Amino acid sequence: MKRRKFIANSSQAGIALSFLGLYACKEKDKKDTEIAVEEIEMEDTSPFFKLSLAQWSINRMIRQDNVDPYSFAEKAKA
Repeated sequence: MKRRKFIANSSQAGIALSFLGLYACKEKDKKDTEIAVEEIEMEDTSPFFKLSLAQWSINRMIRQDNVDPYSFAEKAKA
């Protein structure tokens, strides 16, 4: 087999496999989307946490006022 023929056959096979993969993903996405929509409709929509607070929100206090970063839980509770 000559080099040009090999490259042409390889590229055609690669393109065919790519299209096959895209088609398979497209079918899977449709099924997954339908299942996900049904699950969302059935789930309770209340959040797990009512409020979230990151330690970064008191970074100025830690840097400027020399607050101990390990006392974050105490400061967040107050």
